[in-house]
Amino acid sequence: MVEAKDGETNGTESEVKSDSDEQNDESESTGTGEENNQEEKNQAKPEGESGKDKDVANDAENNEETEEKNQSVQETDTSESDEQVKNEDEKEFNTANNDDYHTGDSGNHVVTLKEDLTSLGFANWSDPTQYYGSITAGVVEDFQDYYNLPVTGIADEGTRNKISEVLNPPYRNGDRGDPVVELKENLTELGFANWSNPSQYYGSVTAGVVEDFQSAHDLTVDGITDQNTLSKIEEALTNDPYYEEGDSGDHVVALKEDLTSLGFANWSDPTPILW
Repeated sequence: MVEAKDGETNGTESEVKSDSDEQNDESESTGTGEENNQEEKNQAKPEGESGKDKDVANDAENNEETEEKNQSVQETDTSESDEQVKNEDEKEFNTANNDDYHTGDSGNHVVTLKEDLTSLGFANWSDPTQYYGSITAGVVEDFQDYYNLPVTGIADEGTRNKISEVLNPPYRNGDRGDPVVELKENLTELGFANWSNPSQYYGSVTAGVVEDFQSAHDLTVDGITDQNTLSKIEEALTNDPYYEEGDSGDHVVALKEDLTSLGFANWSDPTPILW
């Protein structure tokens, strides 16, 4: 099993591509024998036609038949190729929407799976391939183990639903991934925390900071970042900032230092809390 932790680099998957076999159609040339029936031969020959003219006419007819045969073969090959592409597209669509993903699969749905697992911090693929190999199966196992799912390495519907659930709000204690990092960065910018390099983990400390924000903005205080909490965070980030009693953070320290410089206070080591 490959563990995808902070700073850990997963190996690259061994990719095996199947080369399609190409078949070349062979043209068969047929010779013509002498006509035994001289009467039919004479009837088929226009009056005044020379032997040389007949040979030219026969060559033209043979060339025309060969051209028609080659065109028919080409159209058949094109039709079969289009049908093969159509069948492969239908197979990938059905796999992406209905079937389990497992070792040996390939397609854009595998790329999407890898991107989601990377966003959740279980891998660090920067440009994931479309092949589902043993490395991918190992990362899926890590995800399944973390969220108490059956550990099979197969991305079944239940596993994919859980991935979608974790990627979208609400975020809570135990979650992880890029959305959690962004949440922490926003709370730091608003002065509710001082993470300089926030991790991807949503633990009890994160839940406590979320509770502080919820309390300051008259939201339900539960430490769970639901859509209402996210909307209020976005509103606070986009509105003109204002400081009020109860605020805390580096912005409060800067405010106190400025007021001290102007002679309105004498804080020597101002605290980050606005009382």
